[in-house]
Amino acid sequence: MPDTKAETMKIATDKLYVVQNALGRLGEYKLPVRKSLEVAQLSKKVQDILDPIEKVRQKLFRDNGTVDSEGNSRKFDLRTESGLKGDAEHRTLMETVLELDFDITKKIVLPEITPFACDKCHHNMDHTLEIESNILASLMDFVTLA
Repeated sequence: MPDTKAETMKIATDKLYVVQNALGRLGEYKLPVRKSLEVAQLSKKVQDILDPIEKVRQKLFRDNGTVDSEGNSRKFDLRTESGLKGDAEHRTLMETVLELDFDITKKIVLPEITPFACDKCHHNMDHTLEIESNILASLMDFVTLA
């Protein structure tokens, strides 16, 4: 019997953060229910991978970063040994290639037209789905158009 295991995607941590942001923005669009569910499921998979990484990342900033005026640690002072160490570890973390449980042969198919009807008269008011190109650019490995 042939192996039917779905292909998974290998992706660098820094790109996964970009994908997470783009999925969040795509989630703001009104899509058919099934497509919204697919976007939400992918978003959850990405979030589940990034949660422990974000904890490590925050610890790196807390331990080796500088604190801004609001008490947040977001930068490494490259003039200090601690800052250089934190920056190197952060770069390594962001360059780490992860495996995402996403079948790359089955992208999310976004409709060009989203069905919509007037609540009062039920008149057909379908409209073209308009998504910013930077969102689509970030999600090219995950979505395609119908």
